[in-house]
Amino acid sequence: MADESEVSENYRFSKRPAFRPHAAANEIYITRQKNLIVYFNRAQELFDSGESEVVIHGLGAAIEPAIRLANLIKQRSLGKYTLSVNTNTVPLIDDYEPLQPDVEEKAQVRYNSAVHIRIRKP
Repeated sequence: MADESEVSENYRFSKRPAFRPHAAANEIYITRQKNLIVYFNRAQELFDSGESEVVIHGLGAAIEPAIRLANLIKQRSLGKYTLSVNTNTVPLIDDYEPLQPDVEEKAQVRYNSAVHIRIRKP
């Protein structure tokens, strides 16, 4: 991408939402906007309704809350639940929308870390 002054004069910057497949009933996607207790209550509802497994997903800044949530669930279960953790890198796309008609549209790929924590009830 060109220098910052060209970007601010010629383009509007926007981030596309990260791709995520349709969430299964037992999956929880963590964001930084909600309080951790909301996610904890959702996980408890899933386990109470008969789910034997809950999967927690965290991307970027939501990795730390996802890990805290998984540890909280395990702690509250008195260590009965087991955790399985996987990490990966997710491509994210940033769009540069032209503000002037003679400027070409641009996109940039960047990468962010993600965590996926599978919590199993015995």
